[in-house]
Amino acid sequence: MAVVVGIVLALIVAAVVLVAAARSAAHEGENPVADLVSAWRERGGPSGAARAEVAEAAPVDVSLTEFLQANVEQGDAYLQVDELADRLQRATDATRRAMPGSPGHADRRSA
Repeated sequence: MAVVVGIVLALIVAAVVLVAAARSAAHEGENPVADLVSAWRERGGPSGAARAEVAEAAPVDVSLTEFLQANVEQGDAYLQVDELADRLQRATDATRRAMPGSPGHADRRSA
C-alpha cells in the first residue's frame, strides 16, 4: 500500500512540475508538453526526416592518426605528473606517521 501511495505522489509531483514548466515556458514561446509528446512518439527510433538526413550524409574517411593529430590540445596538461607525485608522497608520509609500528610513526603518548 505504501508503494502505491508513493507512486501516486510521485506522479502528482511530476504533473505539477510539468504544468509549472509549461506556464513558465509559455512566456518564451516554448511548449514543453508538445516537446514531450513529440519525444514520446520518436522513442522507437529516429523519425523519417532524421533517417533521410543520415542517409544523405557523405561518409568521412579519416585515419586515426590524422584524427588525433587534428585534435591535439596545446598548453599544459590537465594532470601534472610532478604535482601528483608530490601529493602521493605527502599522503604516504602522513600515513606512515599515523600508523603505529611504522618507521616514521610519531608516538603522541611519549610527547
